[in-house]
Amino acid sequence: MLIDISEEQVESLQEQAARRRRLANATDDGSAREILRSMANGYEDSADALRKS
Repeated sequence: MLIDISEEQVESLQEQAARRRRLANATDDGSAREILRSMANGYEDSADALRKS
C-alpha cells in the first residue's frame, strides 16, 4: 500500500524555507545572508514542484 505524504513534505519544505529566511534576517554577515536566502528559495522551489506533481 502506498500513502501519499506529498502535502506533509510540502509543509516541511516550507518550514525549512521560513527557518532559513529567519536566520538570514537575523545575521549581519552579508555572505551568510545571501547563502541562507538562496537555500530558502531552493526549499520553496522544491515545495512548488512537489505541489505541482
